[in-house]
Amino acid sequence: MDHVRIDDVQARLEEQGMASASLQLDGGGTLVACQRGGRLMPFAADGESVLWLSRAWAERERFEAFLARGDWNLGGERTWIAPEIQFTIRDRRDFWGSYSLPAAMDPGTWRLEPARDGGCALRQEAELAAHNLAAGVKRLRVQRFVRSVADPVRSLRQGACADVSFMGYEHDTVVRDLEPNAIGAQSWNLIQLVPGGSVFLPLLAPAVQRDYFEPVGEERQRLADDLVELSITGAHRYKVGYGAAYHVGRVGYVRALDPSRARLLVRAFFNNPSTSYLEEPASKPGENGDSVHVYNDDGNAGGFGEIECYGQALGGEGGRVVSSDTTVLWVYTGGFEGVAQVARTLLGAAAGRRVTRLLGVS
Repeated sequence: MDHVRIDDVQARLEEQGMASASLQLDGGGTLVACQRGGRLMPFAADGESVLWLSRAWAERERFEAFLARGDWNLGGERTWIAPEIQFTIRDRRDFWGSYSLPAAMDPGTWRLEPARDGGCALRQEAELAAHNLAAGVKRLRVQRFVRSVADPVRSLRQGACADVSFMGYEHDTVVRDLEPNAIGAQSWNLIQLVPGGSVFLPLLAPAVQRDYFEPVGEERQRLADDLVELSITGAHRYKVGYGAAYHVGRVGYVRALDPSRARLLVRAFFNNPSTSYLEEPASKPGENGDSVHVYNDDGNAGGFGEIECYGQALGGEGGRVVSSDTTVLWVYTGGFEGVAQVARTLLGAAAGRRVTRLLGVS
């Protein structure tokens, strides 16, 4: 598969004079933060993108056309404001026909700044009109801080696991309600996945899944008492959510890179069943509570997957005025056996067994 590389991204940013910052990550990787859209784009030591990136990055003419059209889907990691049914859908009875992404959400008006800890910061204020769940305007200040983090299994490295490379970063998001009112809101963090692998969500108890678009189907979801496994194809659209009480806030994605190497992404976030998770399916008013969603594109938007997680709710009845949330992305690359061992450690025994089977480890 032809991937966008760090040289492509840096060339396009320089050609367009777009503000960006590059952070060196533990293990030799690099994180590029782009002011337009507030995108975060991690790259492995060999320059390959860890997340899905738009092919618009690959050529100057294509990127210029992308910008001229006002497109938003650059790829990588982004932070929007949820719920979608309130801020981007004008009429829930006509979801796709009334979809309208506010410019205040993307590309936004981000300011990129250096941070004292050697990382970087992104800041903006946004004013968003509410529909469906409430009426009126929500005014928010969003501050994001990004820094490198250490390998969480560094003290456990031995055997096959010792040859697996690591890179990772931490992403703090602080949202302030500038004019508290009855309109609910929360941060919405999304990482875009290169297709061809499987998402693993360890469960504490048998979960009730919620379909938001077309049904995910048994051929793309394996739902057991202790684990959800979802195929990311970039060719069949679905979006499925899982309630906060069923899991602890770690989600994995495993994809084989070649016949002997694989890559494991682990997204960790503060999953709080006590807060309100506000997103609702368009056809099911009042049904909410899902703290994580997995999305699979049908190819019309570029062919990718997404892991989506949510912060603490602001506004509404009993809502916070300020929320602070942290997401972490841990990335491991190496031989099948070592990657499976890391998956077992960070995602649990059930996920470890499924990753072992997926990669064909004996």
